[in-house]
Amino acid sequence: MPLRILVLDDHPLMTQAVGMLLQDHYADAQIVVCTCLGDAVSVLTQGPTDLAIVDLDLPDASPDRVLSMIQQHIGDGVFVIFSGQPPQDARALALEAGAAAFIPKIAQREDILDILDRCLTQSGRVLSEIAKRSGAHELPSLSTRQQQVLELLARGHSNREVAQALHISENTIKVHLRSLFSAIQVNTRAQAVARALELGLVNAPRAQN
Repeated sequence: MPLRILVLDDHPLMTQAVGMLLQDHYADAQIVVCTCLGDAVSVLTQGPTDLAIVDLDLPDASPDRVLSMIQQHIGDGVFVIFSGQPPQDARALALEAGAAAFIPKIAQREDILDILDRCLTQSGRVLSEIAKRSGAHELPSLSTRQQQVLELLARGHSNREVAQALHISENTIKVHLRSLFSAIQVNTRAQAVARALELGLVNAPRAQN
């Protein structure tokens, strides 16, 4: 049977672009596009869906509601979160809810397809040539505290300022930094910020007026 892929996003241009990307890569796949959670649930209950690509920022449901309903109705399929500017802690929430991956919308085409291939391969559904290439990466899973530390680093805060903001000691911050550096495979604060921006883990700091 051909792949059945659900795309859930309320932005028409984004769904059109993602749909074209998927149809080009998975030539025989059935691509179903929905712009609200209610329609997506209806699609999921109509038959097996191999992969759901889900934006958390929808007009008819909160992120936790979206995750709950997708998880409840995806059955034996897998789902990934494909988001531009996710709410605070949404990424950790998604992974805890069973999402196979979290992909920022700024990710490169090849990386998006590679991650989707890997998710489908792990579910035993498909393996295409792009998934065999080395060099592409899935996003690291960070704890809520690591994410908070990373966001404060991106704003230019020192260890002392980060500790004060989070109401913990500087020694504890150093422990979090070591684990954070290991998670995103860097050695310095500057590298951590650059890597986080590259992966879409934090937003670029806004210029001050």
